[in-house]
Amino acid sequence: MGAWGYGSFDNYGALDFFEELEYSLWECIDDTLGQIQRVVEDEGDPPLSADDGAAIVTIGELLAAALGRPGVGAPHNATTVASLLYLEEAARRVPTLLDALEVVVDPAASVLADQWAEGHPDAFEGWLAAIDE
Repeated sequence: MGAWGYGSFDNYGALDFFEELEYSLWECIDDTLGQIQRVVEDEGDPPLSADDGAAIVTIGELLAAALGRPGVGAPHNATTVASLLYLEEAARRVPTLLDALEVVVDPAASVLADQWAEGHPDAFEGWLAAIDE
């Protein structure tokens, strides 16, 4: 059975499952950041989708929270999710994230940025500042 106590995590099965959850989170982050490589290789044709752009911005917020800089207005459980991200692993992904965010904010390469620039030109600079923060 592999148990050494009565606690919920006092057995190998529970710890293996929890490790799998952590791995799945990193896999999701890495897969999403990998979308940027496709956009860069294809020179923005087709551009990064709005949903992928929003996901990358969310990853930025999670990594920032994991590194001790939680954003304003995040859902109440974002801090909980960020707490699953090991500091070293989060820090290792920051350069890739920064490259990804450069694509996300470029209206020529990102549908999300294009929607902000075209649909809300007065708010576009504020959106860029919020991402930069």
